[in-house]
Amino acid sequence: MLSNSMSSNAPTTMASQLSEAEQRERGLVGRGRWNQVRSINDAKNLLQYLFNATAESRCQLRENDLKIKDLKQQLKDLTGLLWQSETQKKELVKEQKMRGQAVAIALATSSLQSLFFYI
Repeated sequence: MLSNSMSSNAPTTMASQLSEAEQRERGLVGRGRWNQVRSINDAKNLLQYLFNATAESRCQLRENDLKIKDLKQQLKDLTGLLWQSETQKKELVKEQKMRGQAVAIALATSSLQSLFFYI
């Protein structure tokens, strides 16, 4: 009976040990850079590096934000120009149709006048 309970607890114990080992490993990996710090100078240099990297990232982020803002404004301007162009095109097509109708009416009137002239 004792051997039966030991064999059923063995997988649970092994799983627990494996989980603990993975947690320790994750903790060491996260502290990898800090584990290499051996002096105050090393810590100072590492903090300066992190500060510079963060400052550069923030500058790049700001530049990208400005580019996005500029591109959005350009898109807005171009959309406005497109709408304006479409409106002008519709007006020109309308004018062209009206001129065509006017020419057709003028030709019809001219034909009728010449027809009456000959009668």
